[in-house]
Amino acid sequence: MKTKSLLRNYIHTFFSGTIFQFALTQIKLARLSALFVSALSFVNGFGQIAYQTNSKIGSGKAFLVQTSWSNPRFSINQNDKATLVKQTFRVASERPKLSVQLLLNEKPGSENSADALVAIFDEDFNAKIGDEDSYKFTNRDENIAIDRNGIALSIEGRPIINGSDTIPLRMWRLKQSAYLLKLTGINFAPDVSAYVKDEFLHVEIPINLTGETLLPFSLTSDATSSAPNRFTVLFKESRALPVVVTDVKASPKDRTVQVEWTSHTETNIDRYEIERSEDAQHFVKQGVVSAKANNSAIRLYDWFDQWPLTGTNFYRIKVIEKSGEVKYTEIAQVDIKKTSASVTVFPNPVTGNTFSINLKNMEKGRYSIMLYNNVGQSVFSTIINHDGGNAAHPVTTKGISKGIYELLISSDNISKTAQVIFN
Repeated sequence: MKTKSLLRNYIHTFFSGTIFQFALTQIKLARLSALFVSALSFVNGFGQIAYQTNSKIGSGKAFLVQTSWSNPRFSINQNDKATLVKQTFRVASERPKLSVQLLLNEKPGSENSADALVAIFDEDFNAKIGDEDSYKFTNRDENIAIDRNGIALSIEGRPIINGSDTIPLRMWRLKQSAYLLKLTGINFAPDVSAYVKDEFLHVEIPINLTGETLLPFSLTSDATSSAPNRFTVLFKESRALPVVVTDVKASPKDRTVQVEWTSHTETNIDRYEIERSEDAQHFVKQGVVSAKANNSAIRLYDWFDQWPLTGTNFYRIKVIEKSGEVKYTEIAQVDIKKTSASVTVFPNPVTGNTFSINLKNMEKGRYSIMLYNNVGQSVFSTIINHDGGNAAHPVTTKGISKGIYELLISSDNISKTAQVIFN
């Protein structure tokens, strides 16, 4: 905004997420504290907006000044001080809000938050940039902002969602190979739904508008993965969905992982595909469960991953309708502790010529399989290629007599044995 007088410039101040606006001529300062803002701090994760505020800034408060002047100047005089300062903040409002934090890792603490933004919705706000919005002040390190028509905003006021809306995000100066987006929603109407659109992975991930959604993402050698406009928040027009899947959980059960989910108002659904990932980015189908019925009853589902990965396993459900339309659920995760490598045979005793060699926590590689009789003679040999972790490898023998044998599996780095009985 062009002005003829510095005293007519407006100050946008924010601390603990609250925006204030008033003319410089109205400021009385009790004490001015310097503040360098590298990441927004929010009260309970959200911003608040106040218009009719007291004209004085209390001790310990701070503000930022933005001007279009080429040579700006700001002066504070001794007689600007005041001895009486009233409460500046309002009680948190009931407006719908969505905050987005760019996290360096999953550890708690403000030091792991690189930057943040918030979108606030109210019937008094409009889609144009105005008094309810706050411009983004660029950090020296990672940045995230709302990209509204090429203008970066830290806080944006939007009209109440009627139908659909879009919050385009912009990120820059990313230095790590992996980050997380933490999205927190509050006070949204039950019929409002939102998604994060990922232009790199070409997926839309649902957002929990009554709590938190953690979205890990990685940067690769592909330039699209680090594009500033990779992510967009989409608020879509509500409609009667043929299926609503909730309560997606993954929990360890002995040496397996049990994946559970609940289907509400199941209609025209063909099947559910269980997908697993080790980085929450690249998912691979692990199993399929057919839909139980086409009615409005609540259905409980579960599926067991017999060979989970060592470490963190991420699971999601791919919901496939009979029309071919696909939807994805939120992501569940479970940690599997590393155990010692082992080799087992199933079934054992072996009936016939075929059995499975089950490798658990074995390194990826090419393994030699040798079967020895009780006098140490080799009666069978083969090679298997193991992708690492846990897997079952079918083996077919020929002409093995009844008796007790020793199975030797070996590679350059490991050697394991198991007793096998042929009936």
